[in-house]
Amino acid sequence: MCFVAMGVSTMFVVQIYTLVQTQTPPQLVGKIMATLVAVAMCGQPIGQMVYGILFDVFIQETWVVMFVASIASIMISIYSKRIFQKLEI
Repeated sequence: MCFVAMGVSTMFVVQIYTLVQTQTPPQLVGKIMATLVAVAMCGQPIGQMVYGILFDVFIQETWVVMFVASIASIMISIYSKRIFQKLEI
């Protein structure tokens, strides 16, 4: 399951980076891409910390953490779909 999630995530990231590069003025592409990468890299340790705490709290019911994360991912996907449909490419 994690392999599939990472594969889908990779496809999403490639599409977003391509969209950002095509929609950003040429003189700002480097700055915008650096900011995107920095935000993603800073977010990973925070997410790992949150998951670590949640798995410690729900040590007997780890499925609860995964279920809530799955629901959150689905909700974000639905919300993002509406936003991305409004973009002009």
